Amino acid sequence: MKDNTSGVGATPEGVWTVPAVSVQPIIRLASWAVFEVETGERYFVGFNLDDQEGRVSTPIRRFDSVTGRAITESGRVYQIVGPAGQDPDGNWVWSRLMSTRNIKYRDVTSEYVFRNHDEVR
Repeated sequence: MKDNTSGVGATPEGVWTVPAVSVQPIIRLASWAVFEVETGERYFVGFNLDDQEGRVSTPIRRFDSVTGRAITESGRVYQIVGPAGQDPDGNWVWSRLMSTRNIKYRDVTSEYVFRNHDEVR
């Protein structure tokens, strides 16, 4: 999903756009998973604790398994909270984006071990 600098809107897939990185530089993501698409890009999918919504990140560029923080292509920081899981809202957004674009993907969550998930709140 691309960042939206002009306010709330919707994509052609019927998914809400997100605030600009300058407005919301950090997202706390729970019940998270990581999916890899055919191009090799990987995305976080989960529940945005701050906005109480399902969220799909832009492609992950860096991930620190000690802090549970990632930086995505947009420059946004994702702080994963708690263990990996499946969020129905996040999965709906992901499925909608992938099916309308006919993109194949696989679950690579097991490669993203967050060692200190009980310490981050």
